[in-house]
Amino acid sequence: MKPDELERAYRAYGREVYLYAFSLCRNPHEAEELVSDAFFKAFLSLEESRAPLRYWLLRVCRNCFLDRLRRRRTHPEDELRDLPADFDVADRLIAGEERQALYRWLLRLPPRSREVLSMSYFLGLSAGEIAALTGQTQGAVRTALCRARAALRQIAKEEQE
Repeated sequence: MKPDELERAYRAYGREVYLYAFSLCRNPHEAEELVSDAFFKAFLSLEESRAPLRYWLLRVCRNCFLDRLRRRRTHPEDELRDLPADFDVADRLIAGEERQALYRWLLRLPPRSREVLSMSYFLGLSAGEIAALTGQTQGAVRTALCRARAALRQIAKEEQE
């Protein structure tokens, strides 16, 4: 990939890749590293501009995150247990109070639920696209989305009471 193509790709997809990375790790510094890794791999790996670059970047970001977890020999639940004390980074990136509230509620969900809902709500991906990125069947993704939405409604209800 040429440097000018990489810059265009970063401007087009950098925010989405960062939000996705942040939804996985819930650590702004680690999210920045994941984004950097994904774009660095794009620079090294991609010959010419590809049509599904957005999906490729998200998949690489996810794989980098999973590789980091494997290296630490921990489970995602261990890494993602504690909420960060400061939401300033996410708040600046996500416009509007409703989306900020939605994002805070998402962070309270288990990692798998958070991942599929983040892809659906913030990245606008379909169940088929999520399935392709996560290596699951469309049926499994639809089931996960349904269960995650129910859990999200419960969290929203509890917070509003």
